[in-house]
Amino acid sequence: MDELMMLLEDEIDKCMVISVFSTQHRTDIDAGKTESKLEGKLSIAVLLSEISQSQSEIKSLKMKLLEITDGKEIPENTVE
Repeated sequence: MDELMMLLEDEIDKCMVISVFSTQHRTDIDAGKTESKLEGKLSIAVLLSEISQSQSEIKSLKMKLLEITDGKEIPENTVE
């Protein structure tokens, strides 16, 4: 879980740097105001992506565990 959080923080940092640079490059307005709005949107997008990926990985691991314990293949809709 710590590794996932570190990866998430790295992705957020990368997105923030890109968004600030592109905002400053495209406009003459104070990037600080725009930056905080973009940070929020980017943070949410990254978090949702990571959560979705984690849920898929957890589901896959549950299915593998069921297959190992039962010794047979489990239909995907069995695990939620």
